[in-house]
Amino acid sequence: MPDAYGEGFSHANCAGMCVKAGMHHWARLYRAHPDRYRRAEQEEGRLRDLLGDVSILTDRTGGKKRPLPLSEFRQRLENRCSLPFEDDGGGCGCALETEDTATGPVADTKPPGPGPRPYPAPERAA
Repeated sequence: MPDAYGEGFSHANCAGMCVKAGMHHWARLYRAHPDRYRRAEQEEGRLRDLLGDVSILTDRTGGKKRPLPLSEFRQRLENRCSLPFEDDGGGCGCALETEDTATGPVADTKPPGPGPRPYPAPERAA
């Protein structure tokens, strides 16, 4: 069993650095593997230099959406002992998500609508 499962991750894909993951997953990665988090933070910074104000995470404070760079999220983690969502599970849905499971912290980090999925949703029995 990969260490990722023992560390509380929902899967062992992407070495924990999944761009579809939500805040809970990234907070866990920061605490378990700060080196990986920093590498993802640097890569995101390079993308921001090329593409502008984009980020993996989204801040929805006050009902308004704005990009939340990993560097800013790290500062939030360092300034607080915990965040309200940290005990509610979650993780990346890149290998697990279906239309039935797109809820919770991960779903809240994605744009609305069905969007592309890595695997087709399971067929429903009539």
